[in-house]
Amino acid sequence: MLVSDDRLPVEERHYDRKGRLARTMHFDDVKVLGGRRLPARIELVPVDSPGQRTEMRYLDVEFDVPLSDDTFNLSRLERTRQ
Repeated sequence: MLVSDDRLPVEERHYDRKGRLARTMHFDDVKVLGGRRLPARIELVPVDSPGQRTEMRYLDVEFDVPLSDDTFNLSRLERTRQ
């Protein structure tokens, strides 16, 4: 992972099991979201699919939101998968 001088992610490289570059994530469009400076845009680019990419943009973020203790328990996760 490459980070900027102010410790924000800039680029993250993902490799396959054989150590070959598989995809790269780029982080940019830094904004204050939920009271924190964060990259608002993340782009994932696969190495083996020229011209393809996945882009995600954060419009709003909330931190420290209270969650029920069973939100991520195994039975709920299995039930949601069905």
